Amino acid sequence: MMMSASRRGGNNGHGRTRSRSHSRSCFWPLKVFLGWALFFIWLPSLSRAQPTVGSDGSTTCPVGDDLNIRTFGTQGQVAASSSSGSSFNDKTDASSGSSNITTTTTTVGTTLPYYRGLPPLELVPGCEYELDLQDKVEAYVRVIRKDTSTRLRVSWELEGDQDPPWFLFSWHGQCCGGHNPHASLTKSTIYGDWGFKPQAWTGEVVYLQQENGQDNYHCTPACRTYMVTPWTGELLITVSTWFSYGRVAGKVTFSLEEERPYIKPDQLSAIKDVYDECCASRQAPMGWSSDAYKTANGTDTDQVPYCTWLKPPFGSASVSGASNTWDAMKFNEQSCDDIPGAFCDKEGNVVELTLFEKGLKCPFPQSIGKLQSLEILDLGRNRIEGSVPAAVAELRNLRKVSMLHNRVEGDVPCFASNKLTEITMSNNRLGGTLPSCYNGDQLKTRHPAIRTLRIDRNVIGGMISTAAFATSSQYPEQLVALDLSLNKFEGKLLDNLCNLLSSLRTLRLSRNRLSGGIPACLLENMPQLVDLDLSYNKFSGVFPKIGKPTKNLKRLQVQHNDLVGSVSTQLNAYVENVRETVHSSDAILNLGANRFSGELPESLRYLLYSAATPLSGMVLGGNHFRCDMTTGSWPLWAMRAPLMVTSDALGNCAPVPQPASVQPATAPGGSLIELGGSGFVQSDELACFFHAVNRDSRGTRNGLSPELFASTTAVYLNSTLVSCMVPFELTNNLANADSSSSMTGDATRYGKKYMSMNVYRGDDIFVSVANYGDDIASKKTLGDSFVMPSFKVECRLGYAGNVCQYSAENTCSSRGTPTDEGKCTCFDGFEGPTCQDVAKNVIDQEVSKHVQTMDVSLIVGLTVSILMFVGCCSFALVMIRRERKGEPLFTPLPTSEEEAYDMETEMAGRMGRAPHPDSFTPSPIEQRALASEDTNVPQTLHAAEP
Repeated sequence: MMMSASRRGGNNGHGRTRSRSHSRSCFWPLKVFLGWALFFIWLPSLSRAQPTVGSDGSTTCPVGDDLNIRTFGTQGQVAASSSSGSSFNDKTDASSGSSNITTTTTTVGTTLPYYRGLPPLELVPGCEYELDLQDKVEAYVRVIRKDTSTRLRVSWELEGDQDPPWFLFSWHGQCCGGHNPHASLTKSTIYGDWGFKPQAWTGEVVYLQQENGQDNYHCTPACRTYMVTPWTGELLITVSTWFSYGRVAGKVTFSLEEERPYIKPDQLSAIKDVYDECCASRQAPMGWSSDAYKTANGTDTDQVPYCTWLKPPFGSASVSGASNTWDAMKFNEQSCDDIPGAFCDKEGNVVELTLFEKGLKCPFPQSIGKLQSLEILDLGRNRIEGSVPAAVAELRNLRKVSMLHNRVEGDVPCFASNKLTEITMSNNRLGGTLPSCYNGDQLKTRHPAIRTLRIDRNVIGGMISTAAFATSSQYPEQLVALDLSLNKFEGKLLDNLCNLLSSLRTLRLSRNRLSGGIPACLLENMPQLVDLDLSYNKFSGVFPKIGKPTKNLKRLQVQHNDLVGSVSTQLNAYVENVRETVHSSDAILNLGANRFSGELPESLRYLLYSAATPLSGMVLGGNHFRCDMTTGSWPLWAMRAPLMVTSDALGNCAPVPQPASVQPATAPGGSLIELGGSGFVQSDELACFFHAVNRDSRGTRNGLSPELFASTTAVYLNSTLVSCMVPFELTNNLANADSSSSMTGDATRYGKKYMSMNVYRGDDIFVSVANYGDDIASKKTLGDSFVMPSFKVECRLGYAGNVCQYSAENTCSSRGTPTDEGKCTCFDGFEGPTCQDVAKNVIDQEVSKHVQTMDVSLIVGLTVSILMFVGCCSFALVMIRRERKGEPLFTPLPTSEEEAYDMETEMAGRMGRAPHPDSFTPSPIEQRALASEDTNVPQTLHAAEP
């Protein structure tokens, strides 16, 4: 570990300017110095690194080798002897076998126990130190708290392979002596009074000690046991990478700053508005404990019945006489340090509002937009509803904003601050499409310092290539974590995605609707990538090979996709990289619920059986990895592996089918064959595989072992019978090839290209079957006793020759049948070497046929013409005679009403009947006479008629 320091310039609040005086830095390799020899190396460093006090009493930051290296191996441990004392147990360094921890016993109130009995380096509060820690090491430092009016602020700007380090603090003894920091944070130890593990690579936290000695955020049971009064003096600090799983480097500052109680009235009013809207009506009663509630009812924040933001003053039994806790607390302009979660700068501006998991329930507080100097806003794990107000999105000093696990709705907001390093809006109800402000170049322009972007667990949709990963976009170099999982993104990932996200350590796109193949470069060349989660999508195709440059990849999850083929070699680099990692206990490999086939990668045994690099989880079930030939199940090494204890760890292996016969005995290309045997399974990967003994260009066999050259899809008939088509490549027409050419089969399956094969007519074609992938029945998979069935290849109809190089079309002009010698048997009526000529006797026969046909047609035509002429003349004669007699065949049409009447009467007479009375129609003359008679009738007569 290496640290160098520089004094922070400017004021001691937020937004301070920084200057750095660089100098030589000590770097001590791990596991080199053993035993007490390390003591003599550290002593000079201790004297060099002490703070320098000037003549005016001011303190400046040290220069040079300003921090000790105190690291050790993987088996050092610390234990507490009792609740009133502690001791370091003598253990052995895992790397060297030598004693590495000095036994030192102390009692609280006496000399503090230090690691190896040596006091750690005293840091200068407010100085910025450069940190460089490898995996599973610790740095020991201390600061001096002279009075209880100061509070500790920890600021960090770090980067690393996976997770930030633990920061652990104690007034009683150095934590943690080389073991898991969690183990020291128990009631039985006093080495870690309180501590925290940052959730982001950049940030800061302030610890406020209350009158009972508890800090405002993280007080462990040990803290409650031993911190009965506020402490001053040496505060021992340990920076541990035991749960960082890799190297951590960057800058860290420990400051002991005076409290800043002043808060501007308008900002105090804004915070009170938040309380009134979200908390006042749900204030917890006296004696109610959120910790006890969670223990009894679970940790779902949606079910917490009360707001736990404010509690009554310490020592008071009730808040009688006050309408709510806010009134009981009597906050005023000097109360910024008394409002939990609120921090102010020296001018009284609220710069941090952290109300994480406080039971807030309300629409999104509008009043937060009034806090114009706000840098950190954390409203996570509450029940805040509605959309993000524009005034909040427009805050221009925000460095961190977190709204995870709420009920925020509407579109994803675009924030105005160019200082943001973290945006977390996970687990809400945000919808629509992802705004362009989060796409590559725009994100880089708006938020150049962004490191973490988490918008997972929402209902955001759109095409992933346009919504998040535009082709020409380049994401910020500082971006290390991107989480868009559990949304509704669709489409394919870009092939050059790795170039857009080269700095990423975490990429999570699970549970969307993504499709297509996984970009190869995403696994081949992502040096910083640690965590990749593409699970629960629709990715298809072959799983890419993991490249050696992707050296930090530890957590790989691609379960529940449609990936196919073998992974026997793709994981080799992953296994090697994980094995080279000092600490990989959090490594996860989940390939479950795909369509992988082939043998179970034996390289995985090195992870399963390695005590130095154990995996925390491996899931391979839900695939079609083939059964081992010797056990009929999984290989023995897999069944005995310690991790293979759950049902989905391995699942069921896939037996290899055993074809025994093929019908018919001879078959041309394009024809159907049937294979009988056992173990056939109905699957969409069922296929036949064709093998043959290869020949050289002269037709000579190159060997005795058949080689695979083609495959075709098979049709499942039952568990003992399948059908498939002989590949057309087997007997293609090669008329343009010379006599030395041969038939060529060339096919691919799951990205694997089979060899070209020279096959002659009459050769044996061996056929095998695979239920899944390329797991074909062979001596390798079924043993030496297996015999692959075969048939003899034949030319298709219309082809001949030893390689079916002669065809009816090219050899015989489609007028004959080719022979094996390349000659033609012409159809009737054709002749010549290639049947190109029509036979002479055929021409004579055709002419005779035409003449005979013409004679018959002429006679028939003349006969029909004569008959038609005679018929027409006879008809004309009849018409003339009728006209002369006054009996025309056709009656002319009447030209007036009188003629129509006369014609009707005449027709009735001809028919021998009188007109019907009901249908009688008076003639026009009669009609006029009747009309005249009507007009002469007196009108009175009409009136008298009934």
